[in-house]
Amino acid sequence: MTARAHSSMGVRAREMNLYRRYFDLVAAGRKTIEVRVQYPNLRNLAAGDHIRFVCGRDDALTRANV
Repeated sequence: MTARAHSSMGVRAREMNLYRRYFDLVAAGRKTIEVRVQYPNLRNLAAGDHIRFVCGRDDALTRANV
């Protein structure tokens, strides 16, 4: 993944940080589930919303499957 590759496409996405070992699995498509506590900023997350997982300068754009 390149740094913020999808940012220039104008896709609005919530950003969530991941440790490198988990980010690499998400980016490769081998990790398809990420569990988070329902923080106030995640309460309105709906199926189909975009999530950009970030690790350092790398990012992976995904869609929520709530």
